[in-house]
Amino acid sequence: MNENYVLLYGPKKVEDIIFATNMFKHTRFIPIGWTKNSKEIINKTVEEEISNNISQIIFWGLEDGWDYTIEKIKKEHPEIKIKVICNTSNSLLYYEYERRNFVKMLDLSTNDKIDDIGFLRKNMYDVYSKLGYKSSYILENLQFKESHKKAKTGEILQIGFYPFNYTWDKNIYNQLSIGKFLKDCVINYNFIDKKMEEFLKVMNINSQKETIENTEILPTAQEIQPIDINNIADTVCKNDINIACDFTDYVHTLYFLSMENDTLCIIGNNSELFDEGLVVNSEDNPIEISKKIEEAVANKETIMQNYKKWKSEYNIASEESINKFINK
Repeated sequence: MNENYVLLYGPKKVEDIIFATNMFKHTRFIPIGWTKNSKEIINKTVEEEISNNISQIIFWGLEDGWDYTIEKIKKEHPEIKIKVICNTSNSLLYYEYERRNFVKMLDLSTNDKIDDIGFLRKNMYDVYSKLGYKSSYILENLQFKESHKKAKTGEILQIGFYPFNYTWDKNIYNQLSIGKFLKDCVINYNFIDKKMEEFLKVMNINSQKETIENTEILPTAQEIQPIDINNIADTVCKNDINIACDFTDYVHTLYFLSMENDTLCIIGNNSELFDEGLVVNSEDNPIEISKKIEEAVANKETIMQNYKKWKSEYNIASEESINKFINK
């Protein structure tokens, strides 16, 4: 692998930080370029890296102000390659912020300011590469050096639900509702909004609120504490099964945190990942999600055995996709 690079990531999405810092060896945090001070921090970071004779700078996403940084680099250091990993999906272009920066990214690519766009969803790679944009397909991945498997005790089914953002695409209330359709279960959930607690109380759903540490990051942050996926795994892997049936996604944090540590995870039909017995085709139907949970729990041993076979090959393919992207 060509290690003469740096990947820069920001504070906007917890999922982005987790994947950026675990998929790439050489990373640095930069703020979003909303203020003069933020832009000065970004420019200082970039100049420090360039002084270390790096040959390329990779941005995890394109946030506000980063387009000016890219143009500045290309003007003053035309020998430096600039690459951007697309941290959105077509569905998320519903948000003005996402759409505006996505269009900026395409414009920068068209004007040869960006040398390559790394897409984390194959369908997006297929579309935009056919449209002529210089593109790569990167396979998202998380790996653990040691297992965080925990012995499950008790007769009550422990179900984990840990969204990091309170947004429509996280499909929060459909997933919380499954507690009405499963007997003898408890929903352990990441408490990110009081309305979640109110809903569970009104619906009389057995639940336990939790808070995952160091994941409450403000987009205006000038610096952040490192996010330790091992600490998160300790929390989420105490359950029998976790659910992450988002309406749309481009990285699947809870899926990898769970499956890598012998904890099942039900997901929506929005990935290219191992899906045997784990995918629901109707994310807005809590009854279907509940049935999928029951089926997965009953077939856990077979599912996990097949997952491990798939994952050993996927690890190789993911590493190859990252190396190809860096060396392109």
